[in-house]
Amino acid sequence: MNKTKSDARVKSIKFLGISIYQSKKSFNKHYRRLLGIPYWSAKIKNGKKKKYFLGVCYSRKKIKTMFSPWEQSVFSSMENIQQSLMLLPHIKAQNDYIAGQNECIASKSSINEVYQAIEQAKLQSNTFSKYKNIYKNKDIVLVATGPTINFYKPLKDAVHIGVNRAFCLEKISLDYLFMQDYAAVSGYIENVSHLPCKKFYGIIPPSWSPKIVIPESIAIKHQAERYYIEVMIGREIAEPLPYDISVWPFKDWGSVILPTAQFALYTNPRRIYLAGCDTSNAGYFDKTQPIYPLGVDSIIYGWKKIKEMAAIYYPETEIISVNPVGLKGIFKDVYTEEYLDEHPEIDRTQVEILEEK
Repeated sequence: MNKTKSDARVKSIKFLGISIYQSKKSFNKHYRRLLGIPYWSAKIKNGKKKKYFLGVCYSRKKIKTMFSPWEQSVFSSMENIQQSLMLLPHIKAQNDYIAGQNECIASKSSINEVYQAIEQAKLQSNTFSKYKNIYKNKDIVLVATGPTINFYKPLKDAVHIGVNRAFCLEKISLDYLFMQDYAAVSGYIENVSHLPCKKFYGIIPPSWSPKIVIPESIAIKHQAERYYIEVMIGREIAEPLPYDISVWPFKDWGSVILPTAQFALYTNPRRIYLAGCDTSNAGYFDKTQPIYPLGVDSIIYGWKKIKEMAAIYYPETEIISVNPVGLKGIFKDVYTEEYLDEHPEIDRTQVEILEEK
């Protein structure tokens, strides 16, 4: 037999390389083993020394530690660190699981966005692909409901596309009607159910408010086709508007007239007249006032983006404002005789007068 000492705190007795006895001692623990089997131990904790024989505690004594309170706190912290290090693999596994779940959620979100884009493109194609280029060499009039519409006389042979309550204008026969904000049109939408014109009902993302989505059941009953809108209020973009509405949803800065104008351009007309598109908060053609004020600056920004898109993709289409108010100076401006009679402050010699056809 021989006795060896591997370090200052571990002692062992081996015979022919086999450990017969081992003693291992740290600052607060002491173990003894025979033939590798633990038979005696001692632990110091909370100022007490406990001794165990074959796992049974047979002694509990208070001790006077040689360490200061600060040193004891350091040893305790070291022990906690050691335990924390032992937990690291479990913590990493837990964090990996959480990260995996977050990645899965993000992946599902991306997948949902892909499905949404496919759904939008499919609906836009079903609704609008048949209208591409159908009004080449024709004139289109966009009919909004600002007060200046009262001074407009329908242009002969022009296609009239109205929005919201434009169907109430008795002197104008609409070929198309756009509606999209159910909160705004719910009070009168049933009045257009048997209107002979073609109807388009937009779908605003429900995230804005479920109350503004025109129900599908109403669209079916009215035989209206649907389209999607991307709400752009408060957002500016550097790139031009996408011209292919058979794939992309309309971009809207706060008025149904903007998607209507994008549709009109898609048909590639010779001219687009803007009638009643006052873009102001002066009220409506029937002297009523809007429930909610228009975001005039936002809508004007949308018109400027439409002008930009037209210049790039439809440079042969002329856009003309009839009796302009908020849009004055953005497109070509023309005035009607009736409007000039009501506004003597406008110098007739300095403006172009709309020729009635």
